Amino acid sequence: MLEGAFNRKLKRALETHPAMKDCLVLKHNDATTGGIPDFSISNGYHTIWIEVKMQDNNLSKLQMYTLKKLRFAGQVVYASKNGKQALIFPSSGWEFDFEGLVEEIVRRCVNV
Repeated sequence: MLEGAFNRKLKRALETHPAMKDCLVLKHNDATTGGIPDFSISNGYHTIWIEVKMQDNNLSKLQMYTLKKLRFAGQVVYASKNGKQALIFPSSGWEFDFEGLVEEIVRRCVNV
């Protein structure tokens, strides 16, 4: 699975999750937004930023700089090549299947 396809699948899953009805999910990655995480999720005054990387892809120096500035608001999802397993950092210490990843992101957005 390509990174763009995984991003679209994840964004769609988050937007349609019942617990996310009051959240705003915005896609940010295009040719003019280098270093900005792929998308953000806002719930009232709380926003997290998500950068997605497929297995064997690394963060650029600009992405690392941006995520460092965002501190704990910046999350990185590392997905397997087939898009069926993922890790999320800052780490929860677990590897997730796709549905589990969606639930973990929802937990981080809604339970603030």
